[in-house]
Amino acid sequence: MTPDAPTWGEIEKFLQIDEWTRLPPASRGGPSQRHIFFEKLLDSGELLQTHISHSRGGRSSPGRFALILRNQIKVSRTEF
Repeated sequence: MTPDAPTWGEIEKFLQIDEWTRLPPASRGGPSQRHIFFEKLLDSGELLQTHISHSRGGRSSPGRFALILRNQIKVSRTEF
């Protein structure tokens, strides 16, 4: 991982390790969807949702990654 932002593949690996559920394509718009969707139900009952690009080698901007961590995945950079 770079100090700027991880690749979408690195984010996907984190989601798998953190036990997020990958949603089937049909649940979010069929097989031609532009993103891969994940969700995680917390013990508190809160349902977290996020998505990644099909381009596993691409990466988001550092600002967008910070927003994803804060608003969707809800972990710190250190926890990631």
